[in-house]
Amino acid sequence: MASLIGLTKPFLEAVYKKENGDPLKWRYKCAFKILHVLGLNDNEIKRMFGVLHAFAISNLRPWEKVRGLAREFIRAQETLVEMEKIQVAMDYIQRRIGKRKPEIVLTLGSGLGGLADQIEDAVIIPYDEIPCFPRVHDHVKGHKGNLVVGTLEGKTVAAMQGRFHLFQGVTAMEAVRPLRTLAVLGATQFFVTNAAGAIKPEKFKVGDLMLISDSYNMTGQNPLVGPNLSLGTRFPAMSKAFSPGLHMEIKLLAAKELRIDLQEGTYVQVLGPNYEWDMEVEDMKRRGIIDAVGMSTAIEVLAAIHAGMQVIGVTLITNVAAGLSDVTPEHGEVEDVAIKNAPRFQSLMRLLVCRAHELKSGIISMA
Repeated sequence: MASLIGLTKPFLEAVYKKENGDPLKWRYKCAFKILHVLGLNDNEIKRMFGVLHAFAISNLRPWEKVRGLAREFIRAQETLVEMEKIQVAMDYIQRRIGKRKPEIVLTLGSGLGGLADQIEDAVIIPYDEIPCFPRVHDHVKGHKGNLVVGTLEGKTVAAMQGRFHLFQGVTAMEAVRPLRTLAVLGATQFFVTNAAGAIKPEKFKVGDLMLISDSYNMTGQNPLVGPNLSLGTRFPAMSKAFSPGLHMEIKLLAAKELRIDLQEGTYVQVLGPNYEWDMEVEDMKRRGIIDAVGMSTAIEVLAAIHAGMQVIGVTLITNVAAGLSDVTPEHGEVEDVAIKNAPRFQSLMRLLVCRAHELKSGIISMA
């Protein structure tokens, strides 16, 4: 609603004068302006004609009318069911990007958003401009908060420069709404990335790139809870969610074409925002099945599999999990490692995008 705050009294008075003091015409024009700012098109605004008319003929003072209209719009948004919110967001994005249809969604983790700067013919849409996307006040450093749609390696991609985390106060359903919106827009592949801490420092070192073989959701939240959306089945199977059958070929490609020794391991999502307690890390080590820990990804993959998307996951090991070294984890350290390893990470992701059609078919050429 920040855009509404910018509609100050001087602006409203200027519009009033321009309309030659015609109160009714002025009220409608202001109302249409507000709803356009909020991302509605003319047809959607017409469906709210009753609300517009009620405020236009009311005896409220001009500024109160604007505030009242804003409250009514918020109330209307809150009553939308989830698929309607996804549709509103999708319609807005489609208007912004024209006839393009993203094939691949790239979610870029902490400090890894630089890949989006390499997208050609890009349309950049801040999350705050997209109706029905979550609104958060504490943006995570290293997450620009932009949707970037354009061409990369000849494919139409939608890159998310940053994501919504549960620790920011959004629900699991809200956190995955952008991904679901892009799935409805036509994307069928989800290349998800993150920065994570190593649970097994004897196996993974800082700077390693790791293919995610499987994941563990320890957040206690699930975006599939509640009424089942028409995107997929009520009870999706999560075995082989990260396309493990392709991992050997992907590792061989990375070694042959990029000289990258790509690791493979499991990833667990915790709620955050704090780094792990010593006992939590000790418990993860004792389980013996967890290689890396972070604060994202698992719930996104749940939504992607539910929507029928193919998933490939890549983790950059940016630190050793809390308590396993003498160094206290800091977000600045995570960013620094991500920036230092950006060229290798970007080369790998571009290779995956380039071979996306082969990955989808399951047949990868090594020639």
